[in-house]
Amino acid sequence: MYALYSVLLRLGLLAYMPAFLARRRRAGYGHDLAQRFGRLGDGLPTEPRCWVHAVSVGESAAAVPLVEAIHRRWPELGIVVSTITPTGARIVADRLAGTAVHRYFPLDLPGPVRRALEAARPRFFIAIETELWPNFLRALARRRIPSMIANGRISDRSFRRYLRVRWLMRRVLADISRATSSPRRSRPTRPGASAWGSARPIGSGSRAARTGARRRSSSTSSSGRGRGAPVSPCWSLRATRSAPRRSRT
Repeated sequence: MYALYSVLLRLGLLAYMPAFLARRRRAGYGHDLAQRFGRLGDGLPTEPRCWVHAVSVGESAAAVPLVEAIHRRWPELGIVVSTITPTGARIVADRLAGTAVHRYFPLDLPGPVRRALEAARPRFFIAIETELWPNFLRALARRRIPSMIANGRISDRSFRRYLRVRWLMRRVLADISRATSSPRRSRPTRPGASAWGSARPIGSGSRAARTGARRRSSSTSSSGRGRGAPVSPCWSLRATRSAPRRSRT
């Protein structure tokens, strides 16, 4: 399934290339192209790190209070914020300077994803709204890195599309550790499920991510250290659930 998805994505990228090259000059979409292939370069914050992903302007603006709350609660934690568009990157640069480091999100292909995760080495990952990138989420789960969807929502149009490929989406959603949604303003993040409130699991959750979270939580209580850096309770899934709630204050 993932191999077929990667092949189709490559074909789609090839078809989109002329339009991309045309937009590159007008809107700056070619800026830091290497980052889109997973080469994040120098200048990342020191470890330990977390990764917050926001697509464009709206998601980046929504991520600001969350990132600020994480920084206040765990000042020792380096924060990487990724976007897809240059306009989203400008929001991060203007409003989170000194708090987070921006990088462009890698193409959802095995090579770029692997290089990006090896460079960033995040302790956990949070996507703003419903960003479902199968290869990226699968790579997180295989590395036992907890992942979360914050403020998950999909349009009626996307919801109908997801229902057509529910057999595919079930496997993708199984790699997500936790999700939050706003029932009054969105469809449920899991196709076929009823709307639910903050920090409820979707599907069965990723077994690998849950195991990794338990191991990190255990290392926190026993030794207080992990991967050569001080470990605080934010590395557990419990803390990723609390971050969005703190952002509302």
